[in-house]
Amino acid sequence: MKPNFNIKIKFKNEPLNDLPKDYADKHEIMSSQDRDIKITSKLYNYDLTVPKSIFCPVYGSASQQILKHLWSLDLTGKKVLDCGCGSGILGIGALHHGVEYVVFSDINKNVRIEHKILTNDNHKIYIGDGFDNDEYGEFFDVVIMAFPYKKSNDLSEKNPSVFISDKMKDRIYKDLERVLKPGGFYLIYDSGFFILQKPA
Repeated sequence: MKPNFNIKIKFKNEPLNDLPKDYADKHEIMSSQDRDIKITSKLYNYDLTVPKSIFCPVYGSASQQILKHLWSLDLTGKKVLDCGCGSGILGIGALHHGVEYVVFSDINKNVRIEHKILTNDNHKIYIGDGFDNDEYGEFFDVVIMAFPYKKSNDLSEKNPSVFISDKMKDRIYKDLERVLKPGGFYLIYDSGFFILQKPA
């Protein structure tokens, strides 16, 4: 079922004007300090702080596309992996939609996720190489990921805290299947959105 609602992600205060057109340069400025953002839709509205050196989802479409499809699924009581969680925008959106538990996982040590919806019982934040974590196993009903990625290793070398390399991206794809339960869903944005279901 195609979602029939819109999601807006904006800066909470004044917008950033006169940003460079170059993708890497733009996101280098956007991630140069903490940024307060707001997410609005007819279903849920919430504010969030994107920490310094974390990919900022404003002016992109990846988070909107994933949230629209995520909120179109029945996720009551489900367990979700927010892989490469960054600001936590997707995992927090999943908690608004009734999931039981979210693991926020990112290799970026600058990740800091704070929101009133978070409790000791509904989430865990894992900083490091999550695919080396034995707790993952075949654990999740849904895996969500928006790659902060362009088709060039140059970007990851220029700003490794925001962009990932081709090598890391390929490895993530190889490992995702191991952490998803049979019948579970991948919701991924990688130069376009796609949703796949693992065979039961």
